[in-house]
Amino acid sequence: MPKTYDRILTDREPFRLPDDSISEAGYLTISARIARIGIQAYYGHELSGAQDEIEIDRLYKVYRSEAEVFSDDALDSFRDLPITFGHPASEVDVDNYRSFAVGHVIGLPIRDGDFIRAELTIRDSETIAKIKAGESTQLSVGYHADVTLEQGTTPDGQAYDAVQRNIRGNHIALVGAARCGPQCSLEGRIGDQQVSDSVCDCDCASCQIHKNLSTKEHIMTDFVMINGEQIPLAEAVEQLRDANSRMAEALKDANATIEAMGAELETKNGEVEALKQAPTGDSDFTAKVQARAQMLSESASILGDSGPLSDLSDGDIRRRVINHIYGDGFASGASEHALIGMYKVAVRDAARSKDNLNGHVRPNSSTTSTHLQAQLQTGLTRRNERLANAWKGDA
Repeated sequence: MPKTYDRILTDREPFRLPDDSISEAGYLTISARIARIGIQAYYGHELSGAQDEIEIDRLYKVYRSEAEVFSDDALDSFRDLPITFGHPASEVDVDNYRSFAVGHVIGLPIRDGDFIRAELTIRDSETIAKIKAGESTQLSVGYHADVTLEQGTTPDGQAYDAVQRNIRGNHIALVGAARCGPQCSLEGRIGDQQVSDSVCDCDCASCQIHKNLSTKEHIMTDFVMINGEQIPLAEAVEQLRDANSRMAEALKDANATIEAMGAELETKNGEVEALKQAPTGDSDFTAKVQARAQMLSESASILGDSGPLSDLSDGDIRRRVINHIYGDGFASGASEHALIGMYKVAVRDAARSKDNLNGHVRPNSSTTSTHLQAQLQTGLTRRNERLANAWKGDA
């Protein structure tokens, strides 16, 4: 049978005051969220003191269900609750109401999604001035509840260590800086009321907690500073674990984005390289067509009926012409740039051979390079003979 503890609790997740209005009498009226369903974190000493079943320095995840928070009895218990400046050391009742109350809830609070919303009126001028100065701008409920140590999972899959039942409001406190991050779009930050390092002699809950804890053994005394705030080490570790988890997810998403961008960049580089080889305009395309046509014409003139050339690449055509003029295998192993130079010379030599031999040797014939060289030699011999006999007057 699970153990149930009953004591007054203070809400560890205050709500920031929203926009307000001032009446003609100077009263401050506010419509604000004061409580919600779900899981909140409490240390053992906040739940029950130092009972053996509770580890007083352990952080417990305590679940408040929708059925409990919005029950008729729970909502009715918040009707006309007193508002206090800070949490009193004890519950508010008829004996101390005048000492603690600075305002009250107007009528019956209502459900607002996962929250309880109430109309509040602050009727103490000093308290209103402090709110305006930003000293106490958040709300924290003081209430009774039965806390049962039992583990389970909420409908949305969150694990908890304990459950609150029979929630009954006692007061709503105006408190200072909050501990947790943003939770509500209008009310801003939600979090625990900060506890001062120094202990005064007042009756506020912060000082009373310090006084009580200073007499207990095994209380966690290790604290760390985060963003200028002193936080128990165990809670800081939990925050760091959550932060590491979020950072790991963010890093995973970043890596995926980088990989996608790398693939896109590689694709663009490929497009750029292809565009470098493509014609940049009609004039370039026309020039390439004309150059190809000229090569086919002059090659056909040199090679004669050696076979179709239109299906060959520019390099293969050049290689065939060069080998035709200078002998088979002459162009073997030549690079594309070398072929271009050799081809130009071959075309020029073929044209000169035709001129020197008065048309007897035509480049468009099927003459082999050996035969061409013999005819060239014969032509040269005849020319030399004419020059040698010119003095005789026969020329």
